[in-house]
Amino acid sequence: KAAAQIVRWLTEPSVSDALGVTLHVRSLVPRSALQPGVAPVTAARTGIVPLENLFLPVAIDGSSGENRGTRSILSAHNDMAAINAWLSRCKPNSHTRRAYRKEAERLLLWSVMEKAKPISSLSVEDCIDYRDFLWHLGRMTPEEWGQRFKIPQTRWLGTRGIERWSPYWKPFEGPLSAGSQKTALVIVQGLCQWLTDQHYLHGNPFKSV
Repeated sequence: KAAAQIVRWLTEPSVSDALGVTLHVRSLVPRSALQPGVAPVTAARTGIVPLENLFLPVAIDGSSGENRGTRSILSAHNDMAAINAWLSRCKPNSHTRRAYRKEAERLLLWSVMEKAKPISSLSVEDCIDYRDFLWHLGRMTPEEWGQRFKIPQTRWLGTRGIERWSPYWKPFEGPLSAGSQKTALVIVQGLCQWLTDQHYLHGNPFKSV
């Protein structure tokens, strides 16, 4: 209530004019009601960033993945476009779409950053490594982690509730429970199975995990 009173005071014309301050719409509208265009514009780059800000060089974008199928019925020519096609089946802004995007995003970032390969080149052994990555994340000392994984643990883990447009955003907010790990694997297995059904992938490497 106190915060709401402060916001109302700051938005009074006499106060905002005297202070020379205009609150951004992000301060006035609930996060669930914000439109995509409201977030600050962020240049696309290759790194641990949200899906919408991720740039992938041709070498790792999946356009020539080792597990690419033949005669795909998708128009997608790379993994990012294929993931977006999979997500487009879900109702916009639905809980399901957000959950699916989160897990596809995590898998894609891990694949290109940790393995330096696109999703469409992942082997069964890579998928087992991803399962182990989910289990160990947030549970190892930096020394133990460095002996097993390439990207430091701290680059994957962030604070809960950080907006996607924030430079402090991270794909994970802490160690995943056993149930969350299972859900993550079920979702990414479903993604790869759907891509296999569309002949975008030759086979589903997660099916054996």
